[in-house]
Amino acid sequence: MVNLTAKELYANLTPEQKADNRAYAREWLANRTSEQKAVKVAYTREWRANRTPEQKAADADKHRDERRRRKHLIRTNGALNGDVFTLLEIYERDEWVCQICSEPVDPDATGPLGASHDHLIPLTRGGTHTPENIQLAHQSCNSSKGNR
Repeated sequence: MVNLTAKELYANLTPEQKADNRAYAREWLANRTSEQKAVKVAYTREWRANRTPEQKAADADKHRDERRRRKHLIRTNGALNGDVFTLLEIYERDEWVCQICSEPVDPDATGPLGASHDHLIPLTRGGTHTPENIQLAHQSCNSSKGNR
């Protein structure tokens, strides 16, 4: 028997099988009990606390590189081409309503219900960092949207 990684197994699935897997995962996540969620949180906290200095440094490098890559995408995709704007202007234009779920966004909230800016066409897919391509979204709505 050939040992394949999860990534290799997933790559061999049909689009219908992948859709079924995504639907199952969404349902499973939605139906988790508070005990299951607490176990996951405890595990994650313990894992973070027990990382070695080398692992922490590698994570810091990875996040630094990601920030640099994102800044580069913003610079090369229209942000610094004379179109000066603030995110507050975007939020006020959208009347503090999440453009993904259509629910109001609390300006003072932080975390999942806090304000975040969403690129309609993601920077990684050639979108621009301009007012026409940015909309207000809850942090959780923006995260769940991903690179779509």
